[in-house]
Amino acid sequence: MDTNYIRDCHMLLEYCKTSDSSLLDQRLQEGAIDWGNLLYFADLNGLLGFLWKLTDGLEDSRVPWRVAVRLNEFIKKQENRWRNYSEVIFNLLHDGAIKGQPILLKGGAFKHTIYKESPNIRGIGDIDLLFHSSDAQRVEQYLIEQGFWLRSGKNGSTAFKELGNDRLVVDVHVGDPSKNDRNPYDTFMVFKDEAIPIGNGILTISHELSLIYACKHFCEHEEDFRKVFHQDDVRLFRLVDIFLLCRLVNFGKVKQLASELNWMNYLERTLWYVKEIFGYNFELTPGHEMGTERMSTPIGSYTWPWAIRERVLRLDRAEWLASAMGDQGKRSDWYTSKEGNKNPTLPL
Repeated sequence: MDTNYIRDCHMLLEYCKTSDSSLLDQRLQEGAIDWGNLLYFADLNGLLGFLWKLTDGLEDSRVPWRVAVRLNEFIKKQENRWRNYSEVIFNLLHDGAIKGQPILLKGGAFKHTIYKESPNIRGIGDIDLLFHSSDAQRVEQYLIEQGFWLRSGKNGSTAFKELGNDRLVVDVHVGDPSKNDRNPYDTFMVFKDEAIPIGNGILTISHELSLIYACKHFCEHEEDFRKVFHQDDVRLFRLVDIFLLCRLVNFGKVKQLASELNWMNYLERTLWYVKEIFGYNFELTPGHEMGTERMSTPIGSYTWPWAIRERVLRLDRAEWLASAMGDQGKRSDWYTSKEGNKNPTLPL
């Protein structure tokens, strides 16, 4: 595979870190940009909003017209989607049958905090709301009444609703928002204690707990070989969120909370990624290799052929792993997302 596009992807990642708008002109002075692969990379990694902000919109003659249109469409869609999600949140907050106040997590919350000045650059596909177990049944019933249909999961239900040309997805987390290594009661109490208001009656969690939870969620994707097949393993928007949070937190409090939740291993593993990819050594960053050079699967463990800094920029990770796994490397053997089936059909 031609990898000339990697320097273009590196430029975008550098912009996510520095917000230096001169990077585009600097890159163009070196030669033509592979806009097709750069657009694909940005879409794949949830960075279309950053690519849009790096340019000057539809009037930017440095950018091919179709690329500029695609980026503009993304921003408009995100504006409309967030408006719809904000209405869902508002209505939930004012439903009298719900005793507790939901806690907004991840992307929806980050629009109010680390991306407050430019919320549309942080794309979201769903919203994540954390509820006490006593509210779960009423919340699900409310969403059904509003035209959503539900699918159960490890950490609560996911509600879906078709709306025009878009689909609304609401993750109703109960107790513990994690899918793995769950401890619903104790985790919810920590999240509740760390809840802070962010306006309009909405609660989220402190920067410190947001960082720890983002690291745990990142590891749930990064360590699952099936996520590689669906190009949802190391999606860089998650690491950009974490990098930005790292510049705002009290690491003493981070350590305290991570220890209390028994999530220190997730924190350290993710901070190692941040160090390798962004070149920043934050407090609590481990000084040793975290074993990320290999991908474990039920049929064997495989060593990636690229160092981590190159691997996260490549577009062919899924093809490489499928080839390495041979006859058992078919995506449909392990993960049929269309049907919501996350159980492998091959024996583990």
